[in-house]
Parts: sequence; C-alpha cells; structure tokens
Amino acid sequence: MKKLLSVTATLAFLVACSSVDSTDDGGTPGTPTTPVTPASGVDPAVAGNLRSVTFDPVAETLQVTIYALDGDTVSTTYTRDPTYNVPGYMAFSQQDDSLDRFFTGFGAASNDGSSQAVLVVGGGQFNRFYGGAVYEQVGEYTAPASGLASYAGTYIGLLNIGTRDGTLPSGEDPDLLPARAGRVTGDIFLNVDFSDLAVNGAITNRVDVDVVGVTLDTV
Repeated sequence: MKKLLSVTATLAFLVACSSVDSTDDGGTPGTPTTPVTPASGVDPAVAGNLRSVTFDPVAETLQVTIYALDGDTVSTTYTRDPTYNVPGYMAFSQQDDSLDRFFTGFGAASNDGSSQAVLVVGGGQFNRFYGGAVYEQVGEYTAPASGLASYAGTYIGLLNIGTRDGTLPSGEDPDLLPARAGRVTGDIFLNVDFSDLAVNGAITNRVDVDVVGVTLDTV
C-alpha cells in the first residue's frame, strides 16, 4: 500500500503493511525525503493541537510543534524512548520535569518509504489534554481513477487517560502528577472504492497494552 491513513475518532494512525486483491498499485512511489515535514492541509480533526512535526525514521528523531506545554521552545525535540515501543512503531517521549505534562509520540513509515505519520498525545493534567496526528505522502502519488482495493495493517492509538508512573517531588500533592497516555494496539482492515471515493472497514483485536488483560471493542 502507498498511503498512511488516519483514524480521527481515536487520535490514532495506522501503517497498512500489506495489500490484498488490489486492482491498482496506486502509482509509482517517489524518492523519500528524510526528514520530512508534514505538508499543510491535514484535516484539523486529525491534526488537533499538533501543528507540525519533523520525523526522520532512519535517524529515529522527532521534532514536534504542538499547542501547548510540552517544552521550553515552540519546536521541541522529543527523546527516542524504546521502552514504549509497540511492533512497527517508534516511540518518543517528552517531559520537561516531573510536574510538567508527559507527552508520548509514535512515528512510522510505510514499508516502501512512500508515506509516514506521527501521533502525539499528552496523558492529561488538570482536566485537559493535547494531542493530534499528522501524515505525509513522500514523493509523487496519483490516486487511481477507479477500482476497489482492500488493505490490511497494524494500528496504534493513544488514550487521553493513562497511568501515573512518574516520580512526585517530596511534599507535593499527588493530584499534580501528570499521566502518561495509554497505548492501544490492534489490527485494521479497509475496503476502498476509488470510483466513488468511499472507504469502510474495522479495527479489531484492540488491546490497551498498559492495562494487562483489558481488551477493547471492535471499531
């Protein structure tokens, strides 16, 4: 598959790693540019508070501009954090100090390097959370004018609630401790109609990986 698609309702994104019964290969991918800053035009419902990112899947680096409270500068370099990896996705994190918001980011590129996406969510503090996703087609792409295709891949989501696993300074109220966003994994299957510009599908096997034994409904 040549595209990364976004799942807006859950502030999540997917990498479709395989193509099944495709009637068109979607065009020839261009030469990936590294790093890539996401193009303008990402749907506001997807982008949320995330204004831009520079993600380099080769060097495994991530620079984020998000509103708000993730760092000392407008554009903040996140730390590569393999502790929170899930299969197929690079994890990053950012927290200025123990009483500042904890942001988690995930980045991934498609197998052929022709598309990539980043998801960033803060786990929540003081009844507010910030997050969003951006995606980028790398190189030239022309969508088919017609035909049906089916795509399957893996899914990553971040919840606006999570675990408070940080260290609280001595004497501070526990309610001040920020949360780390909960991670959700799953599988996704989509049917796409290029003639009518329609898509449907499902996200299955959804699991909250930060709460052992908890499974979530199919979307």
